[in-house]
Amino acid sequence: MESEADDGIDDAKQTARLCDISPDSYPHLYSLNRKEVSQLKAEHKVKRMNINVEASLHAAFKSATAARGENMTDVLMKHIKDYVDKHMPAGLKPSAR
Repeated sequence: MESEADDGIDDAKQTARLCDISPDSYPHLYSLNRKEVSQLKAEHKVKRMNINVEASLHAAFKSATAARGENMTDVLMKHIKDYVDKHMPAGLKPSAR
């Protein structure tokens, strides 16, 4: 019998596949391979972002992501990536290798 934690892992894997986020392409974002921030900084250039959000919106977002077995950071990173992919001027997009 699978535990709730196993269900969360399966949900995270499915979300990562749907978002085209794999351990190979974004190891520092993949929730199943999370590392301490100090380890991330040593391996990848990481920038911290802080935003101000109404307490009620934060609580609702936290509840919504938890209900889906998702991590708030992973969901925000997906939305940021989607925004950049959609709105980055063509001249500034990295060329495909």
